[in-house]
Amino acid sequence: MFESFFLQLISYIMRFLTSSERHEASLTCKKWYHASLDPHLHQNSTITLRASSTTGETFHNLGQRKSPSLVISHIDGSSNCSKVLQDIGHHLGPHLTHLSLRGSDVTENVFIGIIGHCTGLQSLDLSCCNSLFMSGNLLQKEQDCQNMAKHLDKLTSINLASNRYLSDILFNRLMSATPNLTSLSLASCNIVHQTDPYISGDRKSTSFISLLNFLMYLQHQSKKLTSLNLSYTGIGNAALLQIGHVMDLVLEELILKKCTSVSNEGVMTLVKKQTSLKSLDLSGIASLTGPALIAICNHLPNLEHLKASEWSQLDPNAVEHMSSLKRLKSLDLSNCYHVGLHFLIRGLCSGSSSRLTALCLGGCGSVHDETVLNLVKSLPQLEQLDLSSCFGVGDPSVHAISRFLPNLRKLRLAWCKKITDFGLLGLDKDAPVFITDNAEKHYSDRFTKSHSNMGFFKLPSFNEKILAVPETEILRQMEEPDQINLTALTKLESLDLMACNHLTDVCIAHTVRFPKLRSLSFSLCSNITDHSLAAMATNNPNLTELMIGQCHQITDVGMASLAMQCKGLRSLDVCGCDKITDATLSQLGAHTKHLQHLNVCQCTLITMEAADKLQQQTPSLRSLQMANTSSNGSAFYHYQPIRF
Repeated sequence: MFESFFLQLISYIMRFLTSSERHEASLTCKKWYHASLDPHLHQNSTITLRASSTTGETFHNLGQRKSPSLVISHIDGSSNCSKVLQDIGHHLGPHLTHLSLRGSDVTENVFIGIIGHCTGLQSLDLSCCNSLFMSGNLLQKEQDCQNMAKHLDKLTSINLASNRYLSDILFNRLMSATPNLTSLSLASCNIVHQTDPYISGDRKSTSFISLLNFLMYLQHQSKKLTSLNLSYTGIGNAALLQIGHVMDLVLEELILKKCTSVSNEGVMTLVKKQTSLKSLDLSGIASLTGPALIAICNHLPNLEHLKASEWSQLDPNAVEHMSSLKRLKSLDLSNCYHVGLHFLIRGLCSGSSSRLTALCLGGCGSVHDETVLNLVKSLPQLEQLDLSSCFGVGDPSVHAISRFLPNLRKLRLAWCKKITDFGLLGLDKDAPVFITDNAEKHYSDRFTKSHSNMGFFKLPSFNEKILAVPETEILRQMEEPDQINLTALTKLESLDLMACNHLTDVCIAHTVRFPKLRSLSFSLCSNITDHSLAAMATNNPNLTELMIGQCHQITDVGMASLAMQCKGLRSLDVCGCDKITDATLSQLGAHTKHLQHLNVCQCTLITMEAADKLQQQTPSLRSLQMANTSSNGSAFYHYQPIRF
């Protein structure tokens, strides 16, 4: 009894650890290992298996973890794979709720066999499984269809995207075996109007999904289906009109990404009929303009998530109508070049009723510091903010974000080249204390974009200057009681400062320190040195993803500090860091036992021998990218170990 209580106690303590910390703790002794297998610890975990090289010896232990999600890759149809899949189904199937066979060459018999063990499956991903549908024999036997219907009676979500051999007949067979679906994805599938030469005697196509057959399914499933993904298909205005008029169909989520045949008329008709929509994705449809957005705002009072990126012709004043979307939680207006800033502020900052937690304005070049200040003051509950490639965003925006967004978890400021050390440090670079006759100045390393300062046949001028202030003076100013810098974002989990090439060691060492930070990007920041890298590793102990590509001052010394401090690192990009050598791979192999992805392209001092040795030291490594330039030209090498 005491032993059982001890295991429960250890399992409870492990709930407060990260996955990497939990793994390290499980290596303490056998009792701690058994405690780490508690099903409560694996409710949010996913097992990924490579079927072509996996043996059945480890399936029993994996089954003890009772992870609800499983991803199986590299199914090649061989007899060995069939045996592996049978073992997977036997040991892991009974407690699975989510199964992904995405991109696998799984056959009909193997698929039916593994599904036979998955009695509690709720979500199934069969996207890009063309070999499963190629023969047209899937569920051809009535007995197979009935047996699958018994096992998939709890299935509520299925993804059939990018299956070019999916036809009316195969679609109907599969749908008859999954009667309780609420979510369906047919993204990138061939949905067309009927063409007589391809229609069989029962008016069902054997080569594609006909619109008529799809509409008949919607009518049959209308009382249950709430989510539909038709992205990258030929769906147009006429089809949307018919979908909207399906009796008893009440959609809550609709994804029409890159459906270029859709126009304002189709959207306006649809939203008038499907007024219960909570999530709508119309990104990548450049033909949509103001009338479509106004109709969405007027007819979808329950809308919580809206993606309208790449509406390049959006009317500037249309965004003002978003003030009527009182329940809106996330909004994506990236690459909407003509967004009216004053109208945007009026639309999003309409009062305390706003619930917006995620906002993406990436690529909206007209966004500037004043816009950001007004937005963040009115939206203090924001958790995700993307201002990447907003060239008018600078230090004042960073100051406002640090002061008014305490709940921020994800921040993207990539390519905001006006941001300097002073922005992250929370200091005013125009303050008198920083502008003195003795202050040293140096020119920046990039060309001005102002055409007024450029002339033909003349070197472009370097007008931007950065103050080089002593670090002691900066630290003294930071200690002032009213100073707030980037460290105020204590909940931050992801930070992207790619191409902010004015940042130096000073701001990184004193502001990039977040207890919950998982992902960090400083790629193309040319002033990053080994000192910055050591500070990142020391001040962000839970870092799992780091991108420092094209940081040419990084050497093996900084990489050694990173490897020793960030032992939970899973993804690392050092592309173009041409000063690192095989010593870096040796340090990574010795300390980062959880590394899964590594990019060392253009690192010309790294050899293939070191890559082979790293694979032996790090069995978790899934991919290693190398692209080096030699006297014979460029060579690309994508290294995927056979062991996981």
